[in-house]
Amino acid sequence: TEGKPQRPQAKSYYYDMVFEGATLVPRNLFFMRAAPQPGPLTAPNLVTDEEEARQAKPPWQDIRMREAIEARFVFATLLGGDILPFGHAPLRPVVLPLVVQDGRPVLLNFNTAVERGHTWLARWLRTWEARWQERAKKDTQGEAKIPTILEQINYRKKLTAQSVKSGHKVVYNAAGTHVAACALNLEKLGVVDLGSGMEILPQGFIVDYMNFYYQSESLDEAYYLVAMLNSPVLNRAIKPLQARGLFGERHIQRKPFLFPIPQYNPKLASHRKLTELGKQCEEKVAKLLPQLLPKYKGSGPLRTEIRK
Repeated sequence: TEGKPQRPQAKSYYYDMVFEGATLVPRNLFFMRAAPQPGPLTAPNLVTDEEEARQAKPPWQDIRMREAIEARFVFATLLGGDILPFGHAPLRPVVLPLVVQDGRPVLLNFNTAVERGHTWLARWLRTWEARWQERAKKDTQGEAKIPTILEQINYRKKLTAQSVKSGHKVVYNAAGTHVAACALNLEKLGVVDLGSGMEILPQGFIVDYMNFYYQSESLDEAYYLVAMLNSPVLNRAIKPLQARGLFGERHIQRKPFLFPIPQYNPKLASHRKLTELGKQCEEKVAKLLPQLLPKYKGSGPLRTEIRK
């Protein structure tokens, strides 16, 4: 129809390989910080991250976790607002009932946790499931619409489909006016700050549903895509396809890949140049972040400053 934005004729090579992250909600069941007395590093005492708890919606807003957990179940993630052009805010710790087998996460339920001797995790699973059955949305028969908490966090297999420990991830925000994208080397994540003077090496990285990602075995390809996604040209191109809210365009999702971004080809000088630009920009942002992060509370102004 007249006035309706027209989609590009050809999608990107990458379109069907870009995915939404896992549904890590209710957040106050999974997003944690160290307790004031954090205990041993092998089984730290954790409490619900109050930043996430304050943003929780009914009926979850008053739930708090406070329990020790085996360190092997502490992972890292980033929220949508944590993603910056060519960089990211500090990694966030999340507790998840996962073990990694053949490079892929496998969910543990209460019975398997007990069988494997993961005593603390079994307690978390029992608490999670009890809270889910109490407060999850119900169908007309009074049963939870999503039957279990494990089915919630692995909705449409968006958790167990991820590679969490090897390769590289290109991650960008699912919503917002402009795309912000960064590259993550899953084998060099570094430590996660739990607070209370405790740092821990996470067991892997999980993409949250507020972000989309592409999994690559090539760091050069990752930098190439990050350079593409952060480019003003592509950001302008997706604007007619974005819904508009009170504060402008929103809902990015896979719209950048509706445009024919070609497969990375190291034989092409233009592709190698984009890779180099992506790497250089990441290095510059890494130097700026220690000064910028304390200065800006919201991701919008911070992203604007970085784009300058």
